[in-house]
Amino acid sequence: MPSSRRFWFRLHSFTGVVTGLLLFVICWSGTIAVVSQDIDWLVTPDLRVDVGDERRSVGEVYAAVQAAFPDGTVDSVRSPLYTRSAAEVVVNFAHQDSIRVSVNPYTAEVLGAGSYFTVQRFFRSFHMNLFLPEIGLYVVSVFAVTMTVSLIAALVFYKRWWRRFLAWPRGHRVYWFLCSSS
Repeated sequence: MPSSRRFWFRLHSFTGVVTGLLLFVICWSGTIAVVSQDIDWLVTPDLRVDVGDERRSVGEVYAAVQAAFPDGTVDSVRSPLYTRSAAEVVVNFAHQDSIRVSVNPYTAEVLGAGSYFTVQRFFRSFHMNLFLPEIGLYVVSVFAVTMTVSLIAALVFYKRWWRRFLAWPRGHRVYWFLCSSS
């Protein structure tokens, strides 16, 4: 049994050390990807609007973008999440890259256009496939397997883990604010 526990410990250590750094990068890029739309709102003035009375329909937003970019094809219209945010429309062109157009949802006025590649797109693409177009999704997905192997290995070599999982630490000052008298 000791050699078996040693094998599981070494397997757990190996998966932790080998994949730990890349997992760290993947997890942090995912954390930033969660708030990347808010970061875009902060760094792009065209995405900020004053609150109006009533929002225009998606059809009016679509028509405003089509009038501003007649040679483009509207790919998607994204409604704003917040009252002070602009609607975002992705426009594709035949002979150039796609652009992202900001539209005031209260007046259907085109506020500006910019690159499709924003802070949000950067972190979401990096988190999803590490900028490896064909194999990136598979590379990132493999790390779910290594995390599972590491978890199972830890549960095998750590005897009776379930007894200490929810145990309150005794004799430690970790929770000093609960132990202090008022």
